[in-house]
This record gives sequence, C-alpha cells and structure tokens, in this order.
Amino acid sequence: MPFDARVFQILIASPGDVQAERDTITEVIHEWNYLNSREKGIVLLPLRWETHAAPELNERPQDVINRQVVDQCDMAVGVFWTRMGTPTDVAASGTAEEVQRVGEAGKPVMLYFSRQKVDPEDLDPAELARLAKFKLKTFPQGLIEKYATPLEFRDKFSRQLSIKVRELVAGDSREQSTHHAELQLRLAEGTSLLQEDALVEVEQIVCVDIEDIPDYLPTPPPISEPVSGVINVIGFGRPNPAYHREVVQTYLQRQAYRGFRLALVNSAVQGQQDLFLDLVVTSMTGDAQLVAAEPKPRRPTRTTGDFHVPGTIIHLGPGNIQLRQEGPGNWRMELEIPVVHATRTVFSKNEFWVKVAKPSTITLVCTTYSPNSEPFTMRTSLEVKVNYREMTWREIVAAYES
Repeated sequence: MPFDARVFQILIASPGDVQAERDTITEVIHEWNYLNSREKGIVLLPLRWETHAAPELNERPQDVINRQVVDQCDMAVGVFWTRMGTPTDVAASGTAEEVQRVGEAGKPVMLYFSRQKVDPEDLDPAELARLAKFKLKTFPQGLIEKYATPLEFRDKFSRQLSIKVRELVAGDSREQSTHHAELQLRLAEGTSLLQEDALVEVEQIVCVDIEDIPDYLPTPPPISEPVSGVINVIGFGRPNPAYHREVVQTYLQRQAYRGFRLALVNSAVQGQQDLFLDLVVTSMTGDAQLVAAEPKPRRPTRTTGDFHVPGTIIHLGPGNIQLRQEGPGNWRMELEIPVVHATRTVFSKNEFWVKVAKPSTITLVCTTYSPNSEPFTMRTSLEVKVNYREMTWREIVAAYES
C-alpha cells in the first residue's frame, strides 16, 4: 500500500578500487528502507554518478555530476582504499571534490578507509601520498572510520547509518516549524518543569575516613528491655562485621544519582496520538552514567544470612522509558505515548537517573514519530553541577539509619 514519506538522498562517493563497498552501501540503504520506511515515514535514496548523472556538451564532467547529483544529496558516504582517483581542476580527485563540496555545504559526511591487505606491486606511491594528505582533512559534521574486512565495513556502516539518519531528521528545520510540542525535563522529586539549559546540582559525598571504618560489633540490649516492632528482616547468621562499610557504600551510591522524568508539552489546540519518541542522549564529558531505574543496591544487614528483596523493578510498556547505552557518553531512549491532549503535558511513568563525576552538559535530541504526521524533532539540555560534601563514616551511618 502507498504511504507518505520524507526522502533523504545519500551520495556514494569513491574511487574505482572499492566497487564492492559501493554495492554494500546500496544494499544496506535498501535494507534500512525495508525495515524502517513505512513505520517512520522516511525513505533513503542512494545517489551514484553512474545512475543519476547524464552527460552534457561543453561542460566539465565533474561540474555536471556536481550539479545533477552532489548538490542534490543530504549526506555523503565516501570510501577509500589505495587510490584517490583522477585529479580535477579544483581537488585531488573527483571523489575528493564531491566529498569536500558536501562537507563545505555543512551536510553530514561519513568517510571509511579500508585497511585490507593489498599486493605491494599494485600500489602507486603518488596515489598513496595524495590519499594520506586527504585523510588530514576534517569536516564539521564528519565521521571517519577504518575497516579491515568487507563484513566489518557492512556492520559499521549499517549501525552508523541509523545514527546519521536520526541526525538528519533532527537537523531538518522544516519539521520544527509545523509542530507545537516541546520536550522538557522534571526532577523526580519536584513538580516544576526545567527550562532549556537548566542548572541542576548533584551532590557527591566524600567519606573522609573510609579507610578507618571498623568492623561492626553490635551492642546487645538489656535483657529487661522489651523489644517490639514490625519484623522486616529475618536473620539466622552472626553479626556482619562489614555492616558499616556496606552502609557507607550504599549511601554514597544512592546520593550520587539524580532522577528525572521526561515531559512532553503539547501547546497546540489539537491532541496527538500514538507517539513514538526516539531520543539520543549525549554527555559532553563522556563520564556520565544513565540508568532507567533508581539504583537500589543490596540493603546492608547487621547479621549475615539475612533474607532480603534485592534489585529494582523495571517497568515496560507505553509511558515507560526504555534506555540502553550505545557508546561512551551516548545513550538511546525510547518512549511510547498513546495520547497527549491539546494544551496538556504528559510525563513518563518512570524516571531515568543521572550520575556524573564532574560538571557536564546532558543533551537530549528527540525524533518523534506518529502515523498522523511527519516525524518532527525536539531538543532539550541541562547543565549538571557537582557539589562535593565531606562526611565521616559515623555521619553517613547516622544519616542512613535516620
């Protein structure tokens, strides 16, 4: 059945010694379309000079390719091995001219350099020198990768293509002008929404005498003193000598995280239904930690052999954040929202928790999909400040047990 979709054109640029990789790029793009196009309303179109350019008289061939193919693309993928290609009047080769033209236009560029073995007799020192010089160039929205086998190239390109497609959608300003939804955050313990680039403070507890924590030695109550209350831990063991140390570690871990809820603010006069939020979360420092449930380490007990309920319940289904890490300082969140009524705000049912060791900027870029509209993007961010507080182990134990 037919469906409406946004089309992004991807230029494939390379010399003639990587024909297999050119075919792989086309195959991966078609696979992405098969798996995603109908659901996300996006179609990727591979552009190749041999299929999308027509010759014209009295004009430089590369100028024709640039006008008919290169300038029409939304992103470029360049692949190199041992050759640069035929030099042009303005660049080291036609491929280099195409890549530079796309990069200078501020469009994303993905560059891959092959490390596959080659017969030394087939190498041209002049070609290698031009290739080495080209590798030193950088582009504002560039990605540079190396690969050793065709399978590694396919795996890397397939994974990184999905990331770049989200960036393409996020960078399309046409989407932002037709929607009135806004992505914001709220502290887990608060009620007010945080504004863009809001400053949030996180407290890091430093135990100044952590090396001096003694073994736990309980003081038995007087025999005449009655003991009453609700039993919530049943113990069969002996006194736990590590109890104080476990309390300190548990307290430090709990205090290190700050919880947030996602908020979708709909300021339009119409409601929106069946929304799927695909978020890319990044940390500028790269040392942040994000989890989708409040960290609840094992509860310290005064005796060994106690029964306790460990772990944290992670909720699934609509309205709940699903979180996974994709690399250092890079996470992917997904959230389904059945409906957000006109001029209303919807919050995620669960929180996500952030831990940082030093000041950091957390940025969330959200691509929102709906069967009733084109994908649109939202963005928010927050500045995380770390406040260090010194405490003795006795103060920590007292605070934990209070």
